Amino acid sequence: MLSGIKLQYLTSSQSLLKIELKKVQRFILRAVCKQNNIWGDKMNKQQPIGVITGTSSKGEGVQIKDFGSFVVRRRAACTGRNLQTGASIQIVASKVVAFKVSKAFEDAVNG
Repeated sequence: MLSGIKLQYLTSSQSLLKIELKKVQRFILRAVCKQNNIWGDKMNKQQPIGVITGTSSKGEGVQIKDFGSFVVRRRAACTGRNLQTGASIQIVASKVVAFKVSKAFEDAVNG
């Protein structure tokens, strides 16, 4: 038995999806590091996430050329309903992060 190793059985389509997601992660890592002059030993997987999170928390967007951009949108306060009790509840305003695909990436996917 291998300790500390989690075995996961995937169908062929799931494993292909997992491989493609890794390629996307590497692409984002390189793009964010290049735009922020982070190279060499300083480059790791957590820094791009930190850059995106830090910039988004300031209310600014992060653009990755030929891929897309992370944009911060405001969601207005509204009245919701508890489906179990039927009671009205007030939902507070919040900021949400959305991803907008670039035209170049969309064209590449659509052929």
